Amino acid sequence: MINSIKQLLRTLFKLILFFLLASMSTALLVLGIHLWSDTTQKLNAMEETFTTIATIAQREDSIEITGMWDAASQSYTNFTHLVYNTIIPEAVLEFDSC
Repeated sequence: MINSIKQLLRTLFKLILFFLLASMSTALLVLGIHLWSDTTQKLNAMEETFTTIATIAQREDSIEITGMWDAASQSYTNFTHLVYNTIIPEAVLEFDSC
């Protein structure tokens, strides 16, 4: 450990580069923590302010099952995919009471 610090002190470029990279990584860490904290506070404030009165979910038109060969188990693995062929019109979102 002491030898590596002595080696860094002998080469000025490596020393400057080391401190520059260390300070940049520290700055990015502090910035990330600050953004995470700020976002958490804003989400909590929005949850206290707004109320969800309804949600809309489109039902699938059909379910498609596809098989994929799994070479490790030497068998087919089935996957289900929801298929949506129709689009809900925007008129559904218009309520008379609003």
